[in-house]
Amino acid sequence: MYFSRSTNRFLYYDPIDRNTFRSKWKKMLTRKYSFVCERRRTVVGFITCVRKIGQEKHIAYIGPVVVRPGMKSNGVGAEMMEYILQKLKYTSRFKRIEMVVNSDNSRAVKFFRKWGFEVEAVLKRHTERNGEYLDDFLMVKFFQ
Repeated sequence: MYFSRSTNRFLYYDPIDRNTFRSKWKKMLTRKYSFVCERRRTVVGFITCVRKIGQEKHIAYIGPVVVRPGMKSNGVGAEMMEYILQKLKYTSRFKRIEMVVNSDNSRAVKFFRKWGFEVEAVLKRHTERNGEYLDDFLMVKFFQ
């Protein structure tokens, strides 16, 4: 999923070789709130989340959310979002959920809005991609 041109441009890392990525992947999987979605023994999606610390410990930060190309619009993203939001709300009692979404990723913005996320701020020149600086959206969702 990280090596697909259609998804990689919206992720944290510029294209890298598989060996370099392995160590980054293993680190992501050690997070308490990291989950993979499998279909027929194949990973079709990945979502990870971290708890902020100190006075922000009631905040969870989601990212990345990745769906395998060819599996989009097949319910994989919805399945992962439903699962992680339930965990964050009922198991860990978070009050605020945050994520950063590239402003040019209209599909993701629309998807996260369906799950109750709103654009709280525009992060100017937040992401550097191919030598160009792009704005991102800080999207948030609140639990009561």
